[in-house]
Amino acid sequence: MNKKVLSIVLIILLLAGIISWHLYEYINIYSSNPSKMWSRDLFVGEKNLNAPSPLFYDNGKVYIVWGQKKGFFIYEIYPELKKAKEILIENFNESSVKTLSFRQGILYWLENDRIKSFSLSDDKEGNFNIKANDFKLTKNYIVLCDSEGIKLFNFSMKQISFLPFNNISQIDAIEQNHVLHISFLTDDREENKVYYVSYDLQKNQWLQPVEIDRLFQTSTSRMDNVKVASDKNGAYVFYLITAKNGTTSYYAYFPHGEINIKKTSKIYLPSSEVISFDVVSVPEGVGAAFSTSTKYQIFGPFTQSGVEIVYALFREGTIHYVTFITKEGKWASAPYLISTPEGLFVSWIETGGFSNYLIKAASTNQEFAKRVGGIREVDVQNALSLLVYSLASGVFLGFIMSFITALPSYGWLLIVMFLEPKNFKSESAKSFYIALILYSIAKYLFYPPRSIKAVATVSFPYNLMIIPVVTVILAFVFTKMYFKGKLPSSFAAFTFLWVIDSLITNVFYSPFMIK
Repeated sequence: MNKKVLSIVLIILLLAGIISWHLYEYINIYSSNPSKMWSRDLFVGEKNLNAPSPLFYDNGKVYIVWGQKKGFFIYEIYPELKKAKEILIENFNESSVKTLSFRQGILYWLENDRIKSFSLSDDKEGNFNIKANDFKLTKNYIVLCDSEGIKLFNFSMKQISFLPFNNISQIDAIEQNHVLHISFLTDDREENKVYYVSYDLQKNQWLQPVEIDRLFQTSTSRMDNVKVASDKNGAYVFYLITAKNGTTSYYAYFPHGEINIKKTSKIYLPSSEVISFDVVSVPEGVGAAFSTSTKYQIFGPFTQSGVEIVYALFREGTIHYVTFITKEGKWASAPYLISTPEGLFVSWIETGGFSNYLIKAASTNQEFAKRVGGIREVDVQNALSLLVYSLASGVFLGFIMSFITALPSYGWLLIVMFLEPKNFKSESAKSFYIALILYSIAKYLFYPPRSIKAVATVSFPYNLMIIPVVTVILAFVFTKMYFKGKLPSSFAAFTFLWVIDSLITNVFYSPFMIK
């Protein structure tokens, strides 16, 4: 094999090696967990309605349940993924199910403003004939609201207490340290109001409800999704406000033992717009899963936008940190979050086409993370797509940038060609080396590209300032090999060197040339 052919083969192998390395990087990015805390997503099934898919913990296992046309599907997602049960309900109306909950082998739901149940152990359906606008199960009680106010039942369906209050449409409750923390939303068709109230289970005493916020209703404005959670220091009430400019989440914080609330705070995430959320008390404080529109970095300056699920930890009335649960660049909503001895689990839905929604789940459990980890076919597809896009834009834009850095050299070569100064001929090696020196200086000043310098943290080896010089040296070696040490003309030799150097450099830096 002569040197000319060998130089071409080596150039092709070098470019193929760099491209393969980029593909490896992209596959690692797409196959990695969305954050250090959360696992990748697990696909569970499909559903028809845009609504949360509740998660339940029972005897060391985590289940997910959702409605279908004739009843409910229940799947086990931890420690295994398998269908646990299909529940068929006579005269079932999936669209009329408002609230779904689970306790000790019994599924509870609200259908047509009536609380119903189904025992998984003996396949018996129960109808308590209790009318409610909404309800919430706690450890020992059923807390519900109806047209009269808030009612407290035990699981023998004996009424324990009652708080008169009009126009309650939504309620949420948590039981902690012999206290029920309750948040509720009122709707009189003119105005929405959010309240917090607590009930002392040892004293059988209600505290005075505290109004947190209010909003006059219009065709574009309303309040929704009232939630409550508590940590060792206080209780939190979360809610959504929808207005013309979007949907935003707020929260109020009640230190234990104090009735006066702290100032209501807007929740700032990667984006201030929140579509839906869920909250739960966790050992570290209060955890919350938000569906929010956001933009995040994929590689270098390349960013991706989507409606993602993020996790936020609240402690002592403030946000302690925020991390990603999903990074799919799609639409993800209706999160449902639970805390178990095995870790946190969250479910959500994504658009699946044909009016269906995909049900997915993730966890902080390491065993779960290992099971759903690894490289998937879609990861390779996404990596290949990004590779083609980055190479096309990187090489195209890179050639323009490289040509600008080569202008001083071409200016010198044109002077040699037309003016033929003494001791500098077009075929002279001196002319070529001067052009090479001018190009190397210009390239060192302009490379790495600004798109790399603008990135706060650039990983090895992109952060090495000698890379532009190394590529010039490689291009020089290939040029000498191709022309077998004899230059036909300084212009032709430099052009060959510039093309090879531009290819190597811009393929190498291609991940940073895209936006």
